[in-house]
Order: sequence, then C-alpha cells, then structure tokens
Amino acid sequence: MTYKTQRHKLRPVWRGVILTVSTVFAIVTSGYCFNTNSASKTVSTDGSYTDTAAAVASVANKNEDGWTVTIGSPGGAYTWPTMLDITIPHVVTIQGASSTDRPVITVNATTGFGVFISATEGKAITLKDLRFDSWKTANGLILIYGGGDDCFRLTNLEFTRGNSFCVWVSAPAATSTKPGPYGLIDHCSIPSGGAFIFIRDNPSATPNSWHRPMSWGTKHAVYIEDCSFSAPDPRVGVWGVTDGDNGGRFVVRHCSLKNMPLGTHGPDSQPLENGQNPNRSILQVEVMHNTFMATGPVDTFFFLRGGTATVFDNTINRTGEGFLNTMIKTAFYRATPGNGVCPVDRFHPADYLGTQQPGCGVIDPNTYTGPKDPKKPAGAPWGSVPIYTWNNHINAPLNFGQVGGTPFVQPNRDYFVDKARPNYTEFVYPHPLQGSSTAGMAPNPPSNTQK
Repeated sequence: MTYKTQRHKLRPVWRGVILTVSTVFAIVTSGYCFNTNSASKTVSTDGSYTDTAAAVASVANKNEDGWTVTIGSPGGAYTWPTMLDITIPHVVTIQGASSTDRPVITVNATTGFGVFISATEGKAITLKDLRFDSWKTANGLILIYGGGDDCFRLTNLEFTRGNSFCVWVSAPAATSTKPGPYGLIDHCSIPSGGAFIFIRDNPSATPNSWHRPMSWGTKHAVYIEDCSFSAPDPRVGVWGVTDGDNGGRFVVRHCSLKNMPLGTHGPDSQPLENGQNPNRSILQVEVMHNTFMATGPVDTFFFLRGGTATVFDNTINRTGEGFLNTMIKTAFYRATPGNGVCPVDRFHPADYLGTQQPGCGVIDPNTYTGPKDPKKPAGAPWGSVPIYTWNNHINAPLNFGQVGGTPFVQPNRDYFVDKARPNYTEFVYPHPLQGSSTAGMAPNPPSNTQK
C-alpha cells in the first residue's frame, strides 16, 4: 500500500473588515454571507465551501477559545471542490446545522485530503453532525495534525461511498515533536463498508513512540468508542475499521462491527522510511466491550501484524454459514522462510524494542530463535510486552482457537489467553471529551470463555 501524503495548506480566504458589535450581523465582503454573533461566539454559514472556509478563517483570527461554526441548513447538500483547512490553536467546534438531519458534504478534491485539522494539545477541535456522502481524495478524507492529548474530537459523523480512509491521524510528513495526536472519535458510523481510520504516532515526536513507556489505560491513545461499522458481507469489509503504523496507539471500545475486522501494519510491509527507521508497525492496541458480527466466512476479527494488544470483554456472533478461524490473528513475516510477503529481510536499529512483532519480542535472548539483529550486542535483552486476552464471549466455533497465526508467536510467551493483563485498569468511560466519566475496571477472566 502506498501513501502519498501532502499537506495542502490553504491561505486565509477572507479579507473583510473586522466589525466590533455584539449582535448578529452578516458579512458580505468579498461575497461571503456567514453570520457572526460575538456575544455567543457563534458563526453560521450557508454550507458552501467558500463561505465555510471564510468563516473558519475568521474564527481562527479571533484567537479565542469557545467559538462554534455551524455549517449549512438541516438536510442541506453541499459540494466542496477542495480541502477545508481548520488550523486553530484553540477550543473550537465545527458542526452541521442539525444533529439528526445532518447536512451532506461531497468532497470533489482528488489529491491530498478533504478536511485538514491542525490541533493543539488540550485545545480540542471538534467536528460533528455531518454526513460525508463521497470523496475522491486518494489518501483519506480527514487528516489530523498536531500533538499531545485531547487534540480532537470527531462525533456524530457518517461516512459513505468514499474511496480511501475516512480519517488519517498523523502522517509521514508530520513535524510535531509531541506524541500523538491523541483524541476521541465517538458515535460515528460507516453503514456500507470501507476503511475507517489509519493511525500513526508522530514520526518527529521526541522520544518517538517506540522509546516511550507503554500507556495502557491512559488517555495517551486515539480512542474510538460508541461507533457503528457495517459492511454487506465479510469480503466487502476486508479493509476493516483500523490500520496503522509508526508506533500508533489506539483503543476501540463499546463499538458494533459487522463484517468489518480490526487490523494493523507490521514492520515488514514497506521499505524503511529514511533508510533506517522501522516505521511500519503499530505499537499498542486496546480492544474491549465491542460486539463483532459475521454473516459469512471470516478469517479473523483482529489482524495484528506488529506491536501488542489488550483484548477483553468482547462478543463475537455469527449468522449463516461459513467459518471463523480465530479471534486474533498474529503475523510475523520476518520469521517466515523467504520472509513470507517480504522481498527482503530487514533488521532494525539496536535501540528499538525487539523487532516489533506481535508481543514485541521475547524475554530471553539466549533462547530466541528468530532473525538476529546484527546491531544488537551479544546477550542484549529483547523487549517483551505480551498480548493478553480474557473474558471474551465467542458464539461461533473457532478453527484455530482465540489466537492464531504464525508459529513464531508462542502462547504463554508472546500471548496469554484467559488471563488479565497484570496491573491493568481501563481508562475512564466515556472518554472525558464526551463529558462526564466514571471509572471503568477490567473484569476478571472467567474459567471458560469459548462457547
């Protein structure tokens, strides 16, 4: 898979005179007609690209928290010919005119992205109450830049008929030296299949994700919760809900997934970026309280090609005929003769955690039987952060057990079934960016979870 990521930064398009009144007035300068209420910090647009872009630029110039831009009218349909740039280092909301009769946006741009969000830590930009009916951009619809926690919230969005990822978090060209960007995606939906999100950690973060401690049960991740993803059949959902690399960290919880699996990149799928950095593997995934449904043959609901995971309290149901091979499928192509799908073997710098395979490595270098990293000194330890899975309710026969895949990934070393991750506590639910939260605790593992 090739990604051609570019940042197409728009220039401010409004050059109107600043008016200092507290009542509602209409801006007609340069043909724009958005309305501003300074007292309530609200701006409303006619839904067109030019008017919406001008309104967003005017809010950016105010240099204040708490503004809301409302797009269009309930049920309105609008076509945007190019990317909407939301670069605002403040708390701001960009919303459709109705949460139930959402305006419909079609993006006709063919390069770059359709919506660019440049966010700041602790200054969440919220995009909500819109339906994106189609988009032609090759990389994705929404690109989120920035760094740190609480950067963004996407909520009550529906995505249909796009030809690329709905959301991309960070990118190869991202320059922020902070981790992330981390934020929340909630109450969003894909009703008819497609790829939802590609998640990576900022490549310029200092230190980068593979040199920072694991962050289980914290807000240091991209959270996807209370969402619904559906495809007509398992083949249509082959891309799945998630993908990611470059030490990405994400959580999927309280979601409904029909014929759409989760997936990640490993370190073996693409050439190394800059000739040396192993940027092709995810690092940390938490999956809990979700319902998976299959209406036909399914290989797996979670394809983990790198990094590690915490998976508990999920329900898997199946209707109709067909097989279900495994709940979690691991892959370590570098341990396969000829590297499996890899054209060449790749050994990573010695200071990276293991070789980024599922489970992040093995404990004892003296018993390690996989590919050797010639840059590691003799006896150097390999990191070990195993996969843990427990309390999952599987209402379908499994051909290869709850965890399957490459023989290199071994039970009770790289993964543990029906065993809770030691010292783990789930992060508060709902996520604080949704509003009030109550503490969530991981349930104890049962004696038998397979049905």
